[in-house]
Amino acid sequence: MPLRTRVAFAVGVTAVVAVAITLTAVLVSRRATVDPLDLSSSPASSSQSSSSSSSSSSSSSQQSDSSTSVTALNQIPPFEAEPSFSPEPSLFPDQSEQPALWPLSDTAQSSVSPLPPSSQPQPSPFSTPPSETPFQQPLLTLAPDLAQLGDDTDVPYDHVAHAVPGRPYNLTDLDGDGEEFVTLDGSRSHSHYFDPATRRLGLIVAWTWYDQSRNFLAESSTPSLSFPVGVTTIILLVEDDAGNKHEDKTTVTVYPSTSQGAYCYYYPSSSNTVFSIEDNVVNGIKPIFGQRVSRIDFSSVGDIPARLRSQSLQIRCAYTLQVPDDPVASLLSVRHRGPMRVLLEIPNAHDVLMEQFDTDMRTTSVRTVIPAGTQLLQILYIWDGKRPPLLNLLRTPYAPILHDLATQLPLIHTIAPDNSTLEAGGLLKVQGTGFWSDPYVYFADKPVAPDWQRSTNELLVVQVPPAEKPGTVDVTIGNRYGGSNALPFSYAQDALSPIRFKQGVVKKDDDNFKISLITNIKFGPDHRMYLASLDSFVHSMAISKDMTVSDLCTSNSIGINRTVIGLAFNPAETDVVVYASSSIFFWSNVGTGGFLWANGQVSILKPGHNGNCLGTVGDPIITGLPVSNHDHGVNGLLFDDDGKLHIQVGGATNAGASAITVGSVDESPLSAASLIADVNKLGFDGHVKYDNEEPGVARQIGGDVEIYAPGWRNSYELMLHSNGYMYATDNGANPEFGNRSTSCTSSVQVSSYLSDDKLAKLMKGKYGGHANRNRGRDDPIQCIWRSPFDKATNNYNPPIATFESSTDGIIEYTANSFGGQLKGDLLASKFSSNDAIDNGRVYRIQLDDDGDAKEVDSLYEASGLSIAMSPWGDLIMPKLYEGEIMVLQADYERREAVAIISVMPFRGSKRGGNVVLISGWGFDDNVSALFDGKKCLEVTERSAESFKCVVPPGEGGKSVAVALVLGDGTLVRSPAGFDYCYMRI
Repeated sequence: MPLRTRVAFAVGVTAVVAVAITLTAVLVSRRATVDPLDLSSSPASSSQSSSSSSSSSSSSSQQSDSSTSVTALNQIPPFEAEPSFSPEPSLFPDQSEQPALWPLSDTAQSSVSPLPPSSQPQPSPFSTPPSETPFQQPLLTLAPDLAQLGDDTDVPYDHVAHAVPGRPYNLTDLDGDGEEFVTLDGSRSHSHYFDPATRRLGLIVAWTWYDQSRNFLAESSTPSLSFPVGVTTIILLVEDDAGNKHEDKTTVTVYPSTSQGAYCYYYPSSSNTVFSIEDNVVNGIKPIFGQRVSRIDFSSVGDIPARLRSQSLQIRCAYTLQVPDDPVASLLSVRHRGPMRVLLEIPNAHDVLMEQFDTDMRTTSVRTVIPAGTQLLQILYIWDGKRPPLLNLLRTPYAPILHDLATQLPLIHTIAPDNSTLEAGGLLKVQGTGFWSDPYVYFADKPVAPDWQRSTNELLVVQVPPAEKPGTVDVTIGNRYGGSNALPFSYAQDALSPIRFKQGVVKKDDDNFKISLITNIKFGPDHRMYLASLDSFVHSMAISKDMTVSDLCTSNSIGINRTVIGLAFNPAETDVVVYASSSIFFWSNVGTGGFLWANGQVSILKPGHNGNCLGTVGDPIITGLPVSNHDHGVNGLLFDDDGKLHIQVGGATNAGASAITVGSVDESPLSAASLIADVNKLGFDGHVKYDNEEPGVARQIGGDVEIYAPGWRNSYELMLHSNGYMYATDNGANPEFGNRSTSCTSSVQVSSYLSDDKLAKLMKGKYGGHANRNRGRDDPIQCIWRSPFDKATNNYNPPIATFESSTDGIIEYTANSFGGQLKGDLLASKFSSNDAIDNGRVYRIQLDDDGDAKEVDSLYEASGLSIAMSPWGDLIMPKLYEGEIMVLQADYERREAVAIISVMPFRGSKRGGNVVLISGWGFDDNVSALFDGKKCLEVTERSAESFKCVVPPGEGGKSVAVALVLGDGTLVRSPAGFDYCYMRI
């Protein structure tokens, strides 16, 4: 079963592409100045989430699709299916499912206070426990020009401005003063406005925050405010520079610092009868592990953490009691086998309530009066590591026992990496528990603040500071309560290079290269850079090692109103042949009836064709592919090792049930799926035909295009890894853009907790989870929308990881930069707006031997819509709003005299014949290369940092290493992994 890695609750923006679609250029009247495109996937589901469709009336938890009502929000459970992680119990003692029992703060303006400017904190997740707060339905303010269209229009539309107030914010009142400060984040709010005449994208220019009673709170994208303990509903109203407005709501929940249960610390033990730990948890030796337990009951070895079961231990379980006034003598009873002590914390000391040092099993009890107020108790116990442990708190006065997060020591479990070069600069991940109360990571005595955007209360990410000389230092964590255990960290000249990048942009003639509306980037077999665009063109250009472009070329238009997203090259072809996918979104704006919903196509372009520097060749090779009446269409393209073309096609619905918010169109035979077409087959017919103009009942009756893997909502990109697996990203559903299908006739509202973007392995015939009732007529499984956290079945293929939305681009990093540390990892790019705070993210996904996600983390806190790797190992991503191409240049020390960086293209025919560009440094005038031991042919364009050669034939389907051969016969091998893949054809 795939290892599921949850990265974060999703938020943000999706369907990416649709920010600026040019089909509006031909629209008439007011519709010609508004682009009602949806850039929102999984709006309120996580870190920054919102929705913007019109509010729906509430009804029962399940209903027929003929009804206009939807599930009442208060009938939706926080989790609609068992997720792959286990949230901690609620921090509201005895009220785990009833946070509303705490005081609501919507009725008084004074309950929310602005933070003084001089003390505004950075957004910090450390006081944010897991939450099950249900999503709040937003309000919708139509843009004035859309509102004037009236009820007689049959054109579906949604918001133009889009408020994104952020996830439900969850904090903990660690200092017990009844309130907490939080920095609200509306920076991911954005506008879908597009002026086709000027090609101007709309920008949010005003943010106004209110409470539920419409009391004014603040005016900025990221205000810092104080909220009381309880649940506060807040509203964000945004306005763009075209005057469009929209508002959405979220909640701020401030929890008390206590939760049910105790917190147990584990220490090594050198004696079976004598305690070596101090009475005060802050003093003496540090614990090596810690965990919260719902009750103090160790009855078997299975109750001991797995990593500690092979050694004898001292265990300290701390808990608090709320003792009422006028306490009376009460019974305290513990059953145990081995030494045990019970301590009551008193000012500057500890009172021993009872202790017993016998190693035999017994029950020790005492009747005692515990003082009134909040009292901290500890039970100390020694386990010999041989017999099963036995420690059971049978009875304690004034239950329940509680644990106070404010008194929890930080504990380090692991650090990675555990070494660095002296100049440092890379990222260190510290995993453990108890990272509350303003934690800092210390390298010896040097404090380093965590990166708040990447850290949680169990993971701190910091930048490694430099060192003056080689050696080993202790890494520890300190917070307001105390310090952690220490783990060693080494500085050495020959340590692995830190993984770090320098951010820049592609240049042209020493200036920033400006190019609008780019959706995708691919490198061709001629080593030029090819760019797809929202406005029907494909661009081509040469690019140098210093990321400067030249020899620019723009194709003829793919077709009026068309948006180009997918680009691909068949690695088996030695000539430059560009395959480009295109769609007409919001097609009901340009006509009605017929097969407008089947306007998606794949075209071929070649350099120099018909007098164009890059021209379309004949009619499209594939036509009749489905396109939603919104912003999902024909997306990523890929040729597999058999030379067959894979096509990612988005769905017409949000989660299987038709809705006006996404165009009022049903799914069709080929929508919401990964398709396959053998375009090189003799007599290939790419003209897909259907027997009915209605997509929901149509059946495919022609065309050599078929389903490879069904159930993909809006998969933007896919790729073929050197391990042989195909991987694809997919945008998650929006909670308010249409219900999730629960059968072929019924549906319920989508929960924001189940709306993350996904990363999955493409498995032939396996269902990806997005419902399609058209296909469900023959395969009822496809009528049921599946959560990304459902377990795998014979038919359902769950994702191997989930992301914040909108995560779209995906590549395998194939370069040897950083000594090969990133080689073979997947990198995924998250779409970003033009806001400095919401600047995107590049995810790094490390894979295990089965091709599943072993670890997912943030590689870099900035990104673009899609992602590509240059021949020199740099990352290239289009910034849609800025009209620039972002570059992340690999920044590392070149230690070897000669090294190979990468081979591009990375794949080719088993017959050989491809011209590859091999990059690196230290090359001599006679350098060549070996592909799996076979020398490449016709070496040309030699320089100290690159050369080209013709790939020799190889074994079909095999991934191989490439080595350099210098003029003196010296062999320079690649440091790790594969450098080139032979196709099966």
